[in-house]
Amino acid sequence: MRFRITFRGELLPGADPAAAREHARQMLGLDAARLDAFFSGRLVVLKRGLDAAALAPYLERLSAAGLSVQAEAETEAGAASPAAPAAVREPATPLPPPPAAQTPGPVTPAADAPPPPPDDITCPRCGERQPRRTLCRGCALDIPRYLAAQAGIDAERRAEANAAREAALIERGLRPLPHDDEARVALLGFSFHGRMRRRTYLLAGALQFCVLLLALHFLLFVATHVASAPLLIALLVIGTPAVLVWSLRLVALRCHDLGWSGWCSLLVLVPVVNLAAWLVLLLLPGQKHDNDYGPRPPPTPWLFAIAGVVVSIVLGIVSNQRLNTPDNGLVQVMRDAPATPAAPAGRYAAHNRVVMYSLTTCPWCREKREQLTAAGVPFTELFLDTDVAAMRAFEARLREAGHRGGVGTPSFEINGELLLNNPPLDVVLARLAP
Repeated sequence: MRFRITFRGELLPGADPAAAREHARQMLGLDAARLDAFFSGRLVVLKRGLDAAALAPYLERLSAAGLSVQAEAETEAGAASPAAPAAVREPATPLPPPPAAQTPGPVTPAADAPPPPPDDITCPRCGERQPRRTLCRGCALDIPRYLAAQAGIDAERRAEANAAREAALIERGLRPLPHDDEARVALLGFSFHGRMRRRTYLLAGALQFCVLLLALHFLLFVATHVASAPLLIALLVIGTPAVLVWSLRLVALRCHDLGWSGWCSLLVLVPVVNLAAWLVLLLLPGQKHDNDYGPRPPPTPWLFAIAGVVVSIVLGIVSNQRLNTPDNGLVQVMRDAPATPAAPAGRYAAHNRVVMYSLTTCPWCREKREQLTAAGVPFTELFLDTDVAAMRAFEARLREAGHRGGVGTPSFEINGELLLNNPPLDVVLARLAP
C-alpha cells in the first residue's frame, strides 16, 4: 500500500508558529509567497507514493518541525482515502535535514483540493486576515473559543454595569426599566421613565399636533351645538394641563436619550429658547449605549415617522381651510354671541365718514359688512388686495398714526379715527355721531 502526506496549515499543540514557519521554509525551500500559501489552510500534498517504511521518517521530521500532517492511503486509481492522523508528539530537538533521496518535493496543491472558503476571518489576537478556520495560522489561537470567551466576558461586564446603574437609580428614587431591547416607551402617556430616539420623537410630535387639531374641532363643535360656558371652561381646565404635561414628557424622554436630566424639558417653556431646544432635540443623536435612564430603545422605522408628518401636514391644511370659512363653529359662536341690537335705519347722521378696509377673502369682513348694513350705518368699503391705491392710502394713514406692525382686517377709519384689527360692533357704533 502506498501513502501520501497532506498538510492543511495547522500546527501541533504547543508549537511555536514562527519556529514552525522557519523549519518549513528550510526543509521545503519555500520563498515568502509560497510559504504564505503553504500555511493558508488549503490542502497541500507534501509527498506521494510512499511505502510504510519511507513514511515514518517524513512524519517524524515534519512533526518535529511542529507541523500537523496526515498520512493518507492511496488507492490504485490514484485517489486517497484518509488514514489515521499522524501521532501528535512534543517537538523534539531539531533533526538534520533528511537525505536528498528522501527530501520532500516541492509543495504543490492537490488536484482534488476543495475551493477556498467563501469568507475570511481576522485573528482577534495577532490581527492576521486569513480564510475561515479554527486555529489561526499566525499564532495558533483557537479563534471560535476565544471569541466565545470574549462574548461571555462582555456579557458579564454589561450585567455588572446594569446592576450598578440600577443601584444608582434606586438610590436616587428612580425606577429602573427592564433590560430588553424591545422595551419601548408609549407615545401617549404621562410616565417620565425611559428614553426616546429622534424618529420616535418626530412621530410623537406629529401625533400631538393631530390630537390638538382634533381637540380644537371638538371644542368648536361643543361651543356651536351645546353652547355651555361651564362645559367649555371645564374642558379647558382639564385639557390644558394634560397637554402641557404630555409635551414636557416627550421632551424629557428625548433628553434622557441624550443623557440629560428631564428637568431640561422646562426650557421649552421659555420663548425663543424653546425653538432652539426643539431643533437640538430633533437633530442631535442620542447615546448609543445604556445610560442612567434605561437601555437604548430600538429605532422607529422611517416610514412611520414620515407618514406621521404627512398626515399632520394634511390635517393642518384641511383644518386651516375649515377654520377660515364663515360657516365654521367659531364664526357661528361670534354670530350667536350677545351684540349691540341693530339700530333702525336712519339713526346715525349721514355726515359720519366710515371707511372699512377689507380683503375679498376675509370672512370676518363679510360678517362686519352684514352687521353695519343691518345697523343702518352708511360706509365705504375698500378692498386692499385688489385696489392698489387703497392699499397705499391705508399704509400712509398708518404711518401718520405712528402704527407699526401687522394689521388685521377688517379695520376702520371713523371720522378720522383708526380702529384696527376687527373691532367689535359696539365699539364701531360708539364712534358714530347720532
